[in-house]
Amino acid sequence: RLAWSATEVIRAKDFEQMSAAEMRAAEAALRSLVLPVPPIRARRRRPASRGAVDLRATLRAGLRRGGEPVQLIRRAQGVRPPDLVALCDISGSMSVYSRVLMHFLHALTWAPGRGWGKVHAFTFGTRLTNVTRALSLRDADAALAAAGRAASDWEGGTDIGAALAAFNAR
Repeated sequence: RLAWSATEVIRAKDFEQMSAAEMRAAEAALRSLVLPVPPIRARRRRPASRGAVDLRATLRAGLRRGGEPVQLIRRAQGVRPPDLVALCDISGSMSVYSRVLMHFLHALTWAPGRGWGKVHAFTFGTRLTNVTRALSLRDADAALAAAGRAASDWEGGTDIGAALAAFNAR
C-alpha cells in the first residue's frame, strides 16, 4: 500500500517549483515550526531564593528597616532567549526564496515563547535595508508588503560586498 502526504512533498520540493496552494501550505508550516533554541546566560543577575548574597541590596533593605538587615537578598545568574539577526538576499534570482524566508522571519517575530528573543531582519540587493519594523505588523501579507516598500531594490541586482560592509559598519 502506498502512502502519500502533502507535507512530505512540500518538505522535498524546491520553492521555485511550488504551486500557489503548496506555497500557502509551506507558509502555514513555517508559522507552526518550533526550533529548539537553548537560552543563553544573561548579563544581569536576577532575584533568586538560592545564589550569591547581594550585599548591596541586603544593606539597602536593612536601611529601610532602621539599619537591621533582617533578610539576606540573593541573586543568581539569569537566562534569556537569544536574539536573532537575519540577512536576506532579495535580488532577482533569490526572489522566491526571500519571500519564504521573510514569512519565516515574520513567524519568528510573532512567536513569543518559541525560543527567540528579538528578531532583527535586514534585506540586501543593491543596498542594505532594515525591515524589522515592517515585519512587526501582525498580518503576514501586510508585513511582507511593507518590507517590499521599505526595500526599494527588491528583485533587482545584487551587491553583496557593499551590503555586508554596511552591515558591519553600522
